[in-house]
Amino acid sequence: MAEERGIVMSVYAYPDDQKLKHLEKFPGYENVSSVLADGISFDDSSLRFDSIDIDFAAKTGYAYEENYRAILFLSGYGKALDVDNMVFDAVHYGVSLDSIQLAVDWLSKTVYWCDATYRWIVAASVHKDKVSKDYFKVIINDHLEKPAGIVVDPLEGYLFWSDSGKEAKIERSDLTGRNRKTIVSKGVTSPGQMTVDIADKRIYWIHVEAIHSANYDGTGPRHITRYGVSTLHDLAIFREVIYISDTNSDELLSVNKTDGLDVADPLLLDSYTIYGLAVYSAETQPTKDKGKVSMLDAIFCNCNHIGHTVNVHVTRI
Repeated sequence: MAEERGIVMSVYAYPDDQKLKHLEKFPGYENVSSVLADGISFDDSSLRFDSIDIDFAAKTGYAYEENYRAILFLSGYGKALDVDNMVFDAVHYGVSLDSIQLAVDWLSKTVYWCDATYRWIVAASVHKDKVSKDYFKVIINDHLEKPAGIVVDPLEGYLFWSDSGKEAKIERSDLTGRNRKTIVSKGVTSPGQMTVDIADKRIYWIHVEAIHSANYDGTGPRHITRYGVSTLHDLAIFREVIYISDTNSDELLSVNKTDGLDVADPLLLDSYTIYGLAVYSAETQPTKDKGKVSMLDAIFCNCNHIGHTVNVHVTRI
């Protein structure tokens, strides 16, 4: 049986064609053609997924959808894209239309997202018995001006986020939003979407038309690469390669995570623009350390609860 792996991409073609595409091979490691990217279509033409993430072990994808103003989930995900066994529903309604990124903690089954309009960071339980019941809690809502990107390393118990306000910075806390500290502020003006390298303990973020990086404690800052005329939307990492979506050129870019050199030709997906990116691999979400998840009970002991449902049909393409 072929290995479950790949890059999941949310793609959009004007005026109403939203899909999730699954690229089984990793550019920079294997020869890749866009024709290899199978996908899922949706019967609701208003959908628009700006940020996505995947819980590999749970085979569940999560997305911020701007028209419903919701965090949605798609369970039963796999590279075979067996839509007959998938369930598509809502985790939470009521996010803003501003800059939103989400990140999944695959150990505790928690989804985090930042909201630049409401100026807060939210955690929602996505255990099987809670995923569609909207159990959520605002864990940080003070001294946030414009949170733009968020990532999590549950093995180390860290949550990282970028704030692109007047006092731009990168911050870190534990998984409950406590023990908060600024780790990068010097030279930071407009940090955006983020990704995390749990193997090398480094974070990466989009900085206008460039990619920057630092260690978990903010040391070892590094400029990775800069592009000319570009609109960098999202990024994801697999081993030594960073994958970046550029909504100006409609390309998937692939660069070395240390020196920023191209490791593969830019990838185009016909007439689609690539937005959200997520690596789908057991390698990037190890499950050997579950000792840090019990602290998350503190998040949901007094959480909000509102029930919702969404009715959208998914189709393999």
